Formats: sequence, C-alpha cells, structure tokens
Amino acid sequence: MKKCSKCKKEKSLSEFHNNKTFKDGKSYCCKKCANEMASIAQRKRYLKDPKRFNEKHRKWVQMNHKKSCEAMRRWRGKNKEKVFKNYSVDGKIECFCKENEIAFLTIDHINGCGKELRKKQGLGAALYGWLIKNNFPKGFQILCYNCNNAKHKLGLCPHQKLIK
Repeated sequence: MKKCSKCKKEKSLSEFHNNKTFKDGKSYCCKKCANEMASIAQRKRYLKDPKRFNEKHRKWVQMNHKKSCEAMRRWRGKNKEKVFKNYSVDGKIECFCKENEIAFLTIDHINGCGKELRKKQGLGAALYGWLIKNNFPKGFQILCYNCNNAKHKLGLCPHQKLIK
C-alpha cells in the first residue's frame, strides 16, 4: 500500500506507475492522478501553440501509424459503448427488433434531423464524441443498421409496425 501525494488516498502498488528513480520503484502519485495531470499539461501545451502541437501530433501519427490506429480503435469502441449504455432502454443495448450485436447497431436521430448534425459533427466516432461532450441530449435512439435504413427509406421500420 502507498499513499498518493496528489489525491492523498491509500492505494495498492499496482495503482502506481513504475518509476526506478524512487526507492519503492513506484511513482509518487497514482495512475489516475498522473493521467489527469498529463491531460492538463497536454491541454496547456495545445492552448499555448495549437499549430505546433497539431504538427507534432501529425508527425507522431505518421511515425507510429499502427499504434495510433489501435489507440483510435480503442477510443472509438469505448465511446460507442458509453453512448449505447446511455441510450439503452432498461439497461438493454439493443434495437427494438432485438438485434443486440454491437457491430450491427448505430445511433439514430429520432426526429430525422441527422443530415444537419452530420454536416456539423461528422459520422461515427465524431458523433459519439459530440453526444458525450453535450451530455447525451435527448432525440437519439439505438437502432440496428437495417432498421435505421428502413426508417430512412420508408419513414418507419417494419419492425416498429409489428410492435404497435
């Protein structure tokens, strides 16, 4: 057990980054606090000189393409899961046709205003990021791609007709 110097909480050693410069081989603050401090520092660097920061990031992505793609894949998956959990009905992440395979599900704009929002925010990961940033606004639902397409083409999904 070790006490984090930032949050002052007693935590197990596994919750601290390895750091050979300290006697116990662990960092002075826990992983959670270290990540928060790193995020704040990164934000400050960005605000100081956005052009330089973006250029450095672009170079890093080019040099570490596989690593960057994997990080983005994890980020998109995490955000998609967070969005789906928030828009789930009774804790079930599924379409009303009972499709629950995450790969087949998407977010639908209930009022059909998706075109305007897509122009502003983009698709997929950009939309999930926007929903999280805006505290999950109302007007969205989980649909499978088939139901979403049918709703777009026919105005109402055939599964919804069967339910009513």
